[in-house]
Amino acid sequence: MVSLDLPCHGAERRTGEPSELAGWAARTARGENIAVEFCSRVNLALEHLVKTGVAAPEQIAAAWLRSALKRPTDRTCAVSACPATAEKGKQ
Repeated sequence: MVSLDLPCHGAERRTGEPSELAGWAARTARGENIAVEFCSRVNLALEHLVKTGVAAPEQIAAAWLRSALKRPTDRTCAVSACPATAEKGKQ
């Protein structure tokens, strides 16, 4: 099992900004898309785990908070639908 800090939590908290959900509100109010940034980190972690043999791609499961996305139908964080993962599957 692998866990990453969410935006505004743990090591992902920026100096001088609110933590946790208040931090999410502050970042999104500034126009940041916290879901895209988090998904990028998730993809990097998954790619590393697969490349090093720690995880098998067919045994990976992921979950995401759809409500954190600007568009409820955006599936940016779905591992099978992530742009980087989807492109690799086409090769």
